[in-house]
Amino acid sequence: MGAPEAPPVSDAARRILEVVERLQQVSPPRQVVVELPDLDGLRVLVEARGTSVHVVVLHGPTHGRQLDALARELAAGLSARGFDLAEFSKGRGQAPDPEPEPPWPRRPAVGTRRVPRKAIIRI
Repeated sequence: MGAPEAPPVSDAARRILEVVERLQQVSPPRQVVVELPDLDGLRVLVEARGTSVHVVVLHGPTHGRQLDALARELAAGLSARGFDLAEFSKGRGQAPDPEPEPPWPRRPAVGTRRVPRKAIIRI
């Protein structure tokens, strides 16, 4: 008997699995962004740390049957290749990360005029 055959996977899952195998051949950090236009423009960050693989949705749908199926296919495909899907995060999706507020007050842009506060007059 030969080695167990990997379960059939979609083109999107197959592409990510190929990326994981290639990442094992490069020096750290082992991460790459994979674009999957056939899944509504899905873009994911794939990171390999030893045998653990982390996949984070950067852009595209963060829910739906296709995404859930992709996560299941990746888990099965990675397991068949000796890897573990340590994370499949759907948190970043469509909305861009908000710009953090600086801890200091914002200054007006150069060339803009600052409106002075009204003077208080007591009668």
